[in-house]
Amino acid sequence: MTQRQILENSLDLLKTLRGPAKLLYTDVAGFPTLIENVINPSTGAPGASWVAFGLTRGGINVTKNLDQAIRDDVDQILGAYDQDITDRSYVVSTQLAEVMNDTNQAAIALDMGTASVVGTQATQTFRPLDDSDNKAQERKWAVVYPKATNGKVLAFVFRRAAIAGGEKVFRFDKNDPASPAFELRAFPEIATTIAPELAYGALFDHI
Repeated sequence: MTQRQILENSLDLLKTLRGPAKLLYTDVAGFPTLIENVINPSTGAPGASWVAFGLTRGGINVTKNLDQAIRDDVDQILGAYDQDITDRSYVVSTQLAEVMNDTNQAAIALDMGTASVVGTQATQTFRPLDDSDNKAQERKWAVVYPKATNGKVLAFVFRRAAIAGGEKVFRFDKNDPASPAFELRAFPEIATTIAPELAYGALFDHI
C-alpha cells in the first residue's frame, strides 16, 4: 500500500472546517431543541427571536478550559494516578469588523446602557457608557460554522453567556480598520430540569 493510499483511506474533505462563521444571540427564554430554532441551515436566516450579531474579523474561537487537581499520593506508581476536574469554563472570542450598526454590536461589546433618541429628528441617539448593573447582561449565544455541504452546519449553543472581564479597547487608527476584541464567557444554568452535562449548552451537528 502506498503512502498516498494510507493517507487517503477514509479521508473525507467535506468534513474539514474552513471558512466563515456566524454569531447569533437572543434574550428569549428557553433552549432550542433543533438547530432550525437558531438558524435556517439552508438560507442562513436567524430563527425566531435570534439576532445575527454582525461582521467579525480573524475567525471565531470557541475555547474550553478544564482545571484539574492531580491525585499523586499513591506509593505504588511513579507519576500521577488520577485526577479531579475542579472547574470548567467556555470562552468565545473574536474581533469585531462592524462596530456601529443597527444591532448595537459596539454597545454589546462594551456592555453599555440602553440607547434613546435625542433631538426632534430620529437621527441621533444617546447611550450611557455603562448599564450601571453589577454584572454584564446575559444572553443565549450561538456560534454557527457552515460545513462544506450546503444545508449542513455545526453550532455551539450556550445557555448563558456574557461579556468577559478585562480591558475593552476600541482603537481608531488612520492606517488600520478598527477591530476591537470581543470575548464572551459562558456560565452554567443550574436547574433540576436540566441534566448536569447540558448546563452550559449543547453542540448541534448536521451529519
